[in-house]
Amino acid sequence: MPHSATGVSPFYANKGYNPQLTLSLKDIPFHIAHEVAEDLRSLHQFLWDKINTANQAYSKHANARCKPTPN
Repeated sequence: MPHSATGVSPFYANKGYNPQLTLSLKDIPFHIAHEVAEDLRSLHQFLWDKINTANQAYSKHANARCKPTPN
């Protein structure tokens, strides 16, 4: 189930893919492992940006109801 702030599931955010029911124990070539690591790095940057945008929206909404600090 996707999170409202990121639009992706927590599993996807941690692993970079949705879980599969099958498991393969064969070796993964280095270039594929490197590609997966780069994809995960890009995903984490994307999620950081989404969370930052959501936090800014939440702050703007919450701060709109606050009174200014007295002098």
